[in-house]
Amino acid sequence: MIAYEDAVRAYHAELRAFHYPMLFRDPPYDPAVFAGLPDYTPPQ
Repeated sequence: MIAYEDAVRAYHAELRAFHYPMLFRDPPYDPAVFAGLPDYTPPQ
C-alpha cells in the first residue's frame, strides 16, 4: 500500500509541475503542449 501512495504522490507532483506554469504564468494556449502530459504508471 505504501508503494501505491508514493506512486500517487509522485504522479501528483508531476501533474503540478506540468499544469501550474500554465495556470499561473498564462502562456498562449497550445493543444500540442498536452502531448507532454505525464502518465501514471502504477507500481508493480
